[in-house]
Amino acid sequence: MKSLVILCITNYTLLEEFPSGLENLVSLEELNFSMCKKLKYFPKGFRSLTCLKKLYMWECEALEEFSSGLENLVLLEELNFSKCKKLKNLSEGFGRVTCLKRLIVKKYEALEEFLSGLENLVSLEELDFSMFKKLKYFPKGFESLTYLKKLNM
Repeated sequence: MKSLVILCITNYTLLEEFPSGLENLVSLEELNFSMCKKLKYFPKGFRSLTCLKKLYMWECEALEEFSSGLENLVLLEELNFSKCKKLKNLSEGFGRVTCLKRLIVKKYEALEEFLSGLENLVSLEELDFSMFKKLKYFPKGFESLTYLKKLNM
């Protein structure tokens, strides 16, 4: 399965753990594991997906942490991880994902701080961080987002 380009594992409401072997999918460009409501942890082997362009993981309501390794996804253009109700911390690798054009992180109940490194997302065209119930501070770095066309807060 080294030539697999798109992997969708959606609406597996009882899935608690991501299947092993993710690190072998070196050609993967799109990964979608949305609506896996009991998934608690981000998959191991994530950092080896250097060809990944799109990552969708919205409505993973039990997801507690977003693991490191995001900084290795240098080709990532689109990221959506909305409605992850229990997620409290975000990876610090966002600042290295400079190809990111679309970032959707909305409807959070537990998250208090927005991700750091926003000022490095120089290719960002769309940003949605609406409906953060416990957000205490607005993210810094908006002035660096010169390509931003759509902002939803």
